[in-house]
Amino acid sequence: MQKKIYYKLISVPIVLIAIVISFITFFNIQAWEQHRVEAINQLTLDFTKRNKEKIEHDISQFVNDIDYVKTETTRRLKNDIKNSVEKLISSLESDYNYNKNIKSETELKKELLNIVKSQNKFGSDRYFFVLDMKTSNALVHNIPSLEGLPERGIKDIKGTLVFESKIDILKRDGDSFQTLYFKKPSNPNKEFEKLVYFAKF
Repeated sequence: MQKKIYYKLISVPIVLIAIVISFITFFNIQAWEQHRVEAINQLTLDFTKRNKEKIEHDISQFVNDIDYVKTETTRRLKNDIKNSVEKLISSLESDYNYNKNIKSETELKKELLNIVKSQNKFGSDRYFFVLDMKTSNALVHNIPSLEGLPERGIKDIKGTLVFESKIDILKRDGDSFQTLYFKKPSNPNKEFEKLVYFAKF
């Protein structure tokens, strides 16, 4: 009897201690598991936010780079086009001033138009054209089917009057750039956005 009581006295606290340790361990594991899940969620949110900010920054930088390259390319292209036109006009003026008292008006006009034509490469989408301001006829054009035809009344796909708009701009601004839609010599059946620089001679 004394042995049973003795065993109960020893075994009951041990069992209680084991139960308490089990509960503590279970609750600690639960708390750690909850802490682990919260930490993973927080790390995931932080990682996502950092990456989102980095991606947004990278995309913004990429867009800025594209805008800069586009602006710089347009600026250089405009410079190049304007210089080419001014160089050709200078050459025409020089020839005109030299020959105006030597050749007839018809001969001189033909010579000047031939100088412009000689600058164009057949089929190239970058070319010089000459429009007669009185008749609106295309005297020189890199699309052969348009040469000699009047351009008055012709509209591009955006509704801009191709000839009249140039006359209006020349009267208002003088030599100028214009963006319009027009056929390409390499694809005369479709209209494309074109940058044009024109001057009065």
